[in-house]
Amino acid sequence: TSVLGHMLMVAIMSYLCSLRINAPSQRTVNNFYTSLFHDLPEVLTKDIITPVKKSVGGLEELISNYEEQQVEEKLLPLLPATWRKDFELLLLDPFRNRPRADGDWAVDGAMLKGCDNLAAFIEANSSIKYGVSSKVLRVGKQRLLEIYQDNGNIAGIDFYQLMLELDHMDI
Repeated sequence: TSVLGHMLMVAIMSYLCSLRINAPSQRTVNNFYTSLFHDLPEVLTKDIITPVKKSVGGLEELISNYEEQQVEEKLLPLLPATWRKDFELLLLDPFRNRPRADGDWAVDGAMLKGCDNLAAFIEANSSIKYGVSSKVLRVGKQRLLEIYQDNGNIAGIDFYQLMLELDHMDI
């Protein structure tokens, strides 16, 4: 899946999860758009895959800082000034829970991270089942299962169970 296809998958999943947890309308909108744009900074760096980012100490932080700089210098100036602050919130640190002053969550960052990982799992699982496999895909898929095995329930959504069910489906 391309970066743009992945972002759309995550946005759709976040919308469905927001409905599932009965999130207020504005929170559902915030979750959808945050998910839709969550990897947009990676488009600027040609989507360096996570295993590469993590393979060298400090590389992930360096790339993240560069992406943030590129967002501020190249993307945000393209938007009307009145939109920039909102888009900055959507693009930077999308997986952080952000509460509003009234105590409601403006963005369910942890749930969005679950949706992001679920999309990655679906992409890896589908590829493997269609016969396009590699050690990186198999290890990545297994790693995602392990991450969610003990703490898979986020905001009432059991991401581990979803992954297991998808893994056992014939496609």
